[in-house]
Amino acid sequence: MKKIKKILLPVFNYFFMKYCKYLYKCNPRKSAELYVRMNDHRKPNLDNPTDLVEKNIWLALNTDTTIWSRCTDKYAVRSYVEECGLGEILNELYAKWDNADEIDFDSLPEKFVIKTNNGCKTVLIVTDKSKLDYLETKKMLNKWLRKEYGYYGYNGHYLRIKPCLICEKYLKDNKTKYRPIDYKFYCAYGKPVIIEVINERDITGHNAVSTLYDLNWNVVHESSTESDEFVEKPHSYEQMVSCCNVLAKDFPFVRVDFYEIDEKPVFGELTFTPEVQNFSFKVRKEIADNIVLPSIK
Repeated sequence: MKKIKKILLPVFNYFFMKYCKYLYKCNPRKSAELYVRMNDHRKPNLDNPTDLVEKNIWLALNTDTTIWSRCTDKYAVRSYVEECGLGEILNELYAKWDNADEIDFDSLPEKFVIKTNNGCKTVLIVTDKSKLDYLETKKMLNKWLRKEYGYYGYNGHYLRIKPCLICEKYLKDNKTKYRPIDYKFYCAYGKPVIIEVINERDITGHNAVSTLYDLNWNVVHESSTESDEFVEKPHSYEQMVSCCNVLAKDFPFVRVDFYEIDEKPVFGELTFTPEVQNFSFKVRKEIADNIVLPSIK
């Protein structure tokens, strides 16, 4: 049975993504409704949205999301952060390539991170370059670049991003044996509403635990992936909040991500359409209550 599933699953995924692409091009609203039905098992109310997912879909369908594309682009967002006067929180950039064949691994340090600028879960963490198969790595990276991320759900702003690869400094947090703790601030017009803390994330980035905290750093028990371990408030918490006030002030909603290295914040990314299936509807509505939808012109 496992062998049959292993064979059939890639086939199903292939045709499912073909269908998603067709549906998005024909009817973006129906594409968004399909996403909610599959993840929340309900029909979203897009005419009178009340929770975070519904309001995000409304914004994606009814407003100009050009700036979303720029700020979602993990390479282009760097210039946005600099224009906001916060260049000091950017991680060090080693290189940028349009395809993996341009990579000169000999010029890179022993440890580094390579990621696509326009996707999710397309991150390669290298802690020992000598163990890397350069040819296979380039094949994998080029495969990532060919992914058409954006047709599923309501992520059409990703489709305007020109794919590329970026290589950044490997971040090491001495407070944990795992990858650095990820602090995700859910903001409405620059004001954080709730903070998601991702901890115990392994080297692949696919396994982790998520705990929610309020602005006073009390645990909010409303996540299905909650950890039993209490994570101390980051030393640079107030600076992170201040950065959110600047980076997110012009957006009805955006998630601002940080790491903390040597008690200083390091910018991660801006995300306008985060996956929140592990959040309770109570939390989703709490965030959404702070989002005032603009009038449609």
